[in-house]
Amino acid sequence: MYGIITFHRALNAGAVLQCYALSRYLHSIGMPNIVLDYRNSFIERQHHPFTLYRGAMLKCAARAVILGPVLATRVKKFDAFVKTHIKLSRPYMSIDELNAEADAYTAFITGSDQVFSDDCAQFDAAYFLDFPQAADKKFSYAASFGSNKLKEDLKQEYFARLSGYPFLSLREEAGAKLAKEQLQLKFPVESHIDPVMLLEAGDWMRIAKKPPQQEYIFLYTMLPSDTIFNKASELGKQTGLPVLWADDKYYRVHRGIKHRLAVAPDELLGYIAGASYVVTNSFHGTAFALLFERRLIIEAASAKGSRVANLLALLGLESKDLQQAGAEIDWAATRRRLENERQRTAEYFAKIRGCGGLLGA
Repeated sequence: MYGIITFHRALNAGAVLQCYALSRYLHSIGMPNIVLDYRNSFIERQHHPFTLYRGAMLKCAARAVILGPVLATRVKKFDAFVKTHIKLSRPYMSIDELNAEADAYTAFITGSDQVFSDDCAQFDAAYFLDFPQAADKKFSYAASFGSNKLKEDLKQEYFARLSGYPFLSLREEAGAKLAKEQLQLKFPVESHIDPVMLLEAGDWMRIAKKPPQQEYIFLYTMLPSDTIFNKASELGKQTGLPVLWADDKYYRVHRGIKHRLAVAPDELLGYIAGASYVVTNSFHGTAFALLFERRLIIEAASAKGSRVANLLALLGLESKDLQQAGAEIDWAATRRRLENERQRTAEYFAKIRGCGGLLGA
């Protein structure tokens, strides 16, 4: 049994769906697995939005009053999705507990998501699989540093934590370059596609929840911006279609844009799959729009970011003008490129299964 560790309890649809995808994919290639129900305290404070943060009682109280019902619904939906679709281990409350039960696992895989970030989970060593009993059986898949440059005072610690891997799989080309140039790791470092791209559209449709709307523009933002709101609003005017925005902060009002609150991971899939257009500056918004072959508009500033830019380059779309409606995409060519990346991933996991005599038992 392989143990996967990632940010499966984050209240973020992309984080939960990449976790689901990696687990399902590994099962499909004969690698039985379970997601380690590791409880990082920093992520837990986000997952339980009514916790009184130290030194921020007034802020938390205001948050509970303003967003309480929406956040409570969001937590309930996310918990239900994970319970239904992701096989979890028993809860682990510390890295010592992981270490104590390491013999129960064939090997460990960390990733995807920003598991190597120095701030997403407060640089928790558990996500680096940095505990004694994981030695000689720890691997990564599409892990991310979340940055193109490491802090100087953390480079030595990064080197120490990553030196125990036989090879690394990172999510972005920039991450692979960072590992080679800034950390000067001597073992092989590869980049691979995000796990959500390992599954086909039909796989996702089996768990997607169909939205009640028939024709609409779907707006999905990583960070809100005037640029993306203007693009969505203008497209709504041009097409006569309603613009539906997956965002919980209902008090942020924009003319012509309607909120959809507490959107669960399976609901997000349905909204993207059924949209006439997808307007986004999110990586996973882009990824799913491409998987479902939707008409797509990407905010210009986001398209320059390493994650989105890397994905577009892999699929041969870096030269497309995806900032305006009506950009033509050769979907057959895109599918071929995606299959090539999936084959590279299959070869990578075959290497893991053969490493040190591990055969996927």
